[in-house]
Amino acid sequence: MEESPEYIIEPKVNKNQTLFILLKFGVGAALAGMLFDQLAYAFPSANFLFSFLGSLAPVLACTIGLVYYKQFNFDLRFGKIFWFCLRMGFVVSIIQSIFLYLNLKFFNRGMLEALRKFKKEELIAFNQQYNWISREDLIQQTEPSYFNTYVCGPGIEATGSFFWSIIFFIIIGLFVALFNRNRRSKNPFQQP
Repeated sequence: MEESPEYIIEPKVNKNQTLFILLKFGVGAALAGMLFDQLAYAFPSANFLFSFLGSLAPVLACTIGLVYYKQFNFDLRFGKIFWFCLRMGFVVSIIQSIFLYLNLKFFNRGMLEALRKFKKEELIAFNQQYNWISREDLIQQTEPSYFNTYVCGPGIEATGSFFWSIIFFIIIGLFVALFNRNRRSKNPFQQP
């Protein structure tokens, strides 16, 4: 006959420790992603490799952060794992958006001008192909005063980056939660 323990120690979910895990791995993923983005701009021939590594950094940060988060939550289900990944996504997205805004607004005006030129050419090509708006409206919308303020300003680019990063982390959170939901071990790479 097996004796049952008199008490079972349940780990307490410490919000400070969870916040520390989110910040530590979120800041690391944001900095790694920005580093690989800059390397992709600097070395256009290896753009695909650096873009791939930049998109892999948040996945690794979510997975490794989840290993540390499991020390405080043994019974992780799909919802808790997804919520953890989404919170990490908010940390990464906020940091990347702030740095992108500061970079475009104060430090790298040449990158903003190149981005404006690319988006303007893309808008004109799209309109020529699909006849989206009239020529007069196209001329009005591609005037620098309108285009620089409402289409390709630093705040608009930072907001767009934040939005697409959140969408990216929703997808990452779904995959990480699906593959880690029933594991009892602390190491997600170890077979149960």
